[in-house]
Amino acid sequence: MIGRCDGCDARYTDPRPTNEFLTSLYEGNYEVNTKTRRPELPDWKKKLSWWFRGVTDPAAVLDHLPGGRVLDFGCHDGSTMEEMGVRGMEPHGVDINRNAVESSRRRGFPVHLGSLKNAPWPEDYFDSAFMGYVIEHLPDPAVELRAIHRLMKPGGRMLVSTHNTDSYYRGVFRDRWVGWHVPYHLHHFNRRSLTRLAEDSGFRVARCWSRTPTQWAGMSIRIGIGDRVGRTHNGLYRPLPTWAVIPLSLVNRALDLLLSGDCLLAILKKESK
Repeated sequence: MIGRCDGCDARYTDPRPTNEFLTSLYEGNYEVNTKTRRPELPDWKKKLSWWFRGVTDPAAVLDHLPGGRVLDFGCHDGSTMEEMGVRGMEPHGVDINRNAVESSRRRGFPVHLGSLKNAPWPEDYFDSAFMGYVIEHLPDPAVELRAIHRLMKPGGRMLVSTHNTDSYYRGVFRDRWVGWHVPYHLHHFNRRSLTRLAEDSGFRVARCWSRTPTQWAGMSIRIGIGDRVGRTHNGLYRPLPTWAVIPLSLVNRALDLLLSGDCLLAILKKESK
């Protein structure tokens, strides 16, 4: 069940799973990629393809952050830190998933296991931070945002991505919308609720925009149609046929202009002292 706060329009999963259940859920079900690779900087053709298909993977969005020392909050297996490294950044990670942390460390990155409450970094340490599809998983997002704010240098920027409850597809598919992803997602944001959370945590929202991955829209369509005709969700991640990608991508780019896409991306800035 999804609850809603009338004051700030934030939504939340109710009842909320226990921390013990969530830990076992992630360690047992979130795959850890142990294969290392050397990412390459994308050329203009790849960037255009990413834009057309609404890709929000780290490789497609990290250019919004400056270089320097960066915190990857919820770093998982370290693949995002590899993307940061090829861009000249100095990545550090934190995650609660022991398997993911071990994978990141094998890739050679300094990673803290646990929360920021007992992290080893001093105040004003990071130039920037990245939180890619993590904020919706946190039991208390405000606590973590305030901790990141403390660790960032004045003038630093954080890139946050999450699912958008103002999405057009959320209105169409309702409880079958792929962005709910219960019980993994505990909080569900739109621009208003994300802005309020950021400001209450000390940040200023410098920019907020919408993007709809074509593949995700296809997943919502498959779930909606499949449930109606009694099919299982097998093949949910199967690539869409080319004849469907082009018109769906055009529709999605129009939705993004209206901030009605499936995902929100925001630049949060820590103001200079």
